[in-house]
Amino acid sequence: MSRRINWEYRIVRKPNAKTGVIEYGLHEIGRGKDGKIKYLTKRPVRICERSWKDLAISMDKMAEAMRLRVIDGETREEILGPLGD
Repeated sequence: MSRRINWEYRIVRKPNAKTGVIEYGLHEIGRGKDGKIKYLTKRPVRICERSWKDLAISMDKMAEAMRLRVIDGETREEILGPLGD
């Protein structure tokens, strides 16, 4: 049986591990076949690509994350509308 994970960029809200202050960051999340979040990057992503074209594609995908619901980093549930509404 193949384990297929669908990866996407999402804005994640979680407390800073040192200060406890709530922070928002761009993370990669991985969803299983059931659509639930299985994986969440520990740290926000940094962008560095091998070509300008790849950089532009990644930035478009990152911009799309701003139009999606925010993910709670602790519960892995969608909590806020786009742009924190």
